[in-house]
Amino acid sequence: PCLMTILSTIVERFIDLLDTPAHHPEMLWIVIPLLLIIVLMTVYFAKYRDEELGWNTALGNSFILIFVSIDLFRTIFSDGRSIGAMVLASILLIESVVLLFVNFTHFLPKKISYLLSAPLPINLTAYVFISIIYSQVKVDIYTIFAGILLFALLLGVFLGIGFISKKWWTRVERIKSMEHVEDVKQEKKVLEGKKKEVVIEEKKIKRSVKVHEKEVRQKKEEL
Repeated sequence: PCLMTILSTIVERFIDLLDTPAHHPEMLWIVIPLLLIIVLMTVYFAKYRDEELGWNTALGNSFILIFVSIDLFRTIFSDGRSIGAMVLASILLIESVVLLFVNFTHFLPKKISYLLSAPLPINLTAYVFISIIYSQVKVDIYTIFAGILLFALLLGVFLGIGFISKKWWTRVERIKSMEHVEDVKQEKKVLEGKKKEVVIEEKKIKRSVKVHEKEVRQKKEEL
């Protein structure tokens, strides 16, 4: 086939995958929690930028793919999907088991493991596999490219959410720091005012002492 036919087929499959939730609402039971986790963790790590994922969290994330692959096998067996769908679900299961082993044994450097097991790639991978299986499209090279395209699109969307979240939290922190500076300035003004009051009281005390000393001297002179 010519290049235009290939691109047209990939775009057609991509649209099918994109529209899958509308035509197969039963997948929402498993997709909605995935999307909520993605949004929550994206905003969380945008706020706490210096916080690492952690081996235990990476291990927990690898279980997500195991649960998703089991659900996909359930769907395949109940609806009689194609061999291609079976192979795809098997690939996801193998990937999840490998990640489970890597994270449990700390086999790879943590930076690589954390990158592979981060909530965004894990949950987006799960979403793409779910879309392919539930959409019942033919699993071939065109569908694979369409899935990669869907993954890239969703990755861009959520990276954009992360970028906006970082800007938002940076602005919030800046406002808080400005409020802290204003509070410090206000406290400084209060302290300066109290300092003036103390100086005035000291002057009053000194005058009182001088008057008292003068009275004492006068009484001595009278005696």
